[in-house]
Amino acid sequence: MELISKKLIFINFRLPVLGYRLQKRTAVYPKKSFSVVQGKLSDGKPFIGSVNMAYKNYAEKGNYPWCLEISIALNLSDVYENGLPRQKESNIVNRFEDKLLEHLKKVATMHYVAHMYNDGFLDIYMYLDEPEQANGYLKREINKDGVTRPFSYRISKDNEWLTVQRLFR
Repeated sequence: MELISKKLIFINFRLPVLGYRLQKRTAVYPKKSFSVVQGKLSDGKPFIGSVNMAYKNYAEKGNYPWCLEISIALNLSDVYENGLPRQKESNIVNRFEDKLLEHLKKVATMHYVAHMYNDGFLDIYMYLDEPEQANGYLKREINKDGVTRPFSYRISKDNEWLTVQRLFR
């Protein structure tokens, strides 16, 4: 009888730990629903991009409280007067964005919400569960020799996803 109670204690001790690990590995992603959005900035210049509208009423926002904003500078010789990219530049920057996102997916649970071309930049918005490794990767990438395009980034706590709320209108 004593042996059984020790096994039960051991099992009861291990279940919460296993449950936590499974919970951390299992991200809940809504079904993608991208919409093209366009408009004008306060200075009258246009913006155009795409927003995953599935995140408008996403119930799991609180589990991914870190907003990562990446702003990639476009090559100004390959943009129109209004600041939007020509096709060649768009192709280059989109491939660079894909490269960044592919690595970020490996280091954090990432929810890709939107990207917007505007005034010589591509701005990308996503939410993470843990920002430390994403920050480390981007710090190394931003200072690399021969980086495809200069970029900046900001990671901020945003439990309510207020940063992207305006994009869902």
